[in-house]
Amino acid sequence: MDPVIIGGIAVAVVVGIIVFIKLRGGGGDPEELYQTGLSLYKRGRVEDAIKEYKRAAKVNPSEPKYHHGMGMALASKGNQKKAIDSFKEAVRVAPDNVDSHFQLGMNYTKLGKLDDAISAYKETVRIAPGEAKYRLSLGIALHDNGMITDAITNLKKSLELAPNNPAVYDRLGVALYDKGQLNEALAAFDNFLRMSASTTSSRVQSVTMMKDAILNKIKADKDKKKE
Repeated sequence: MDPVIIGGIAVAVVVGIIVFIKLRGGGGDPEELYQTGLSLYKRGRVEDAIKEYKRAAKVNPSEPKYHHGMGMALASKGNQKKAIDSFKEAVRVAPDNVDSHFQLGMNYTKLGKLDDAISAYKETVRIAPGEAKYRLSLGIALHDNGMITDAITNLKKSLELAPNNPAVYDRLGVALYDKGQLNEALAAFDNFLRMSASTTSSRVQSVTMMKDAILNKIKADKDKKKE
């Protein structure tokens, strides 16, 4: 056979193999793979999305959003441990990736690993000190971990940054109550109730009952002092 023909056949075979490998996940444009994964994720095809994110990350492991996207998909499936691995990889390649630090905190919280969650949320506050939701998340994690004084500090800072968030007043009221600062807790609960859109929600009813209990305790303490 003509050597030219043989050479042409060889080139065609090599090209065919490369195309086949790409189609089977061995390569491709990582951004296209990521966008495909994102589209699949939005359409509820989470397992297929994870496969595309993995392919994108394999082609370009230094792009944090590929790891982050995979983490989001894994977390939505309830696989917190693997999600954490993906978010950790995202912050390894991009240490100031605040969204991935935040997701780390959320997933650690779901696993009950509050020390790790606090560390992750502290990173979000370091990177974006002016973002109220990061202070709120840190405050909640600190409170749940029994670090009430630090929790109050961060919850108050969250209110300085976003003073119209009833959820912060709610959590701050509980923390202040746990700290024994009853008058301050009462003021926080008053703000929560004033800002709440629904007056019939179970949380509003719970806070109302807690507020009544605080008022009764304050009154009882005053009566006791008079004796």
